[in-house]
Parts: sequence; C-alpha cells; structure tokens
Amino acid sequence: MTSDSAQALSIVRDMYNLIDRQQWDEHAALISRDFRSVLGTYDPMTFKEWQSRVKRIYDAFPNGRHAVEFYVVEGGRVLTVGRFQGVHTGMFMDRPASGRSVSAAVMHVDRVENGKITEHIAQLDILGLLGQIDASF
Repeated sequence: MTSDSAQALSIVRDMYNLIDRQQWDEHAALISRDFRSVLGTYDPMTFKEWQSRVKRIYDAFPNGRHAVEFYVVEGGRVLTVGRFQGVHTGMFMDRPASGRSVSAAVMHVDRVENGKITEHIAQLDILGLLGQIDASF
C-alpha cells in the first residue's frame, strides 16, 4: 500500500468513527471545502446538506454505528463495505420510533485529496432498513 493509500484509509476510518461518535465538529475538520456527496439517487449535495442528513439518521438511531466488513483502497479512493446498525428510537422518514434493531447493508466510496475528504458516494439498503422498522412496509 502506498503512503497516499494508507493516509486515505486512515482518514476514512477516522471519519466513520467520528460520525458514529457524533463528533460533528471533528468530523467537519476532515472535509475539504469543495466536498460533494452523492447518496443513492439524490442530487449531489454540499457538506452542510450531507451532514444534516447524517445527523437526522443519528437522531433516529442514536446508537447507530458502521460495522465495516472490509475496505478496498486504490490511491486516494476508499471503498467501505459493511452494515449500518442501531436501534430505531426516533422519527425516521416519517416513521415513529419502533424500538427495533436494524442492520442494513452500506457501500461507500470516499475520495481523499491533500489530506481531506473531497467526495462521498453512498448506497444504503433503505428498503431493507425500512422493512426492519416497519412491519407493514
């Protein structure tokens, strides 16, 4: 692994750890000013827009965490494959707290340049997650 790849992996790991601990200011320090995020089929968004969405997820799943199965690193890009796990204790996508535990597949590609995350592309098994919190779904 090159030093650039090792640095990218370290920064991405730090980012997910900070998100899971909900340390938003420290998380923001890892992000480039020209950051963009693409979540599923949504239009690209700025860091502020993306972080707002992430915070809403943690409002609904305050003990949420990323359980990473593996990383693939190529230069400054890091693929993270794993699961988002937590207990649904707050409103999520117009669904009141169910108290149910969830475990939904996630795949992220993060690009690191000059020691900062410049791009975040994410896929979340939202249908699987909704099915776990809403038996009528």
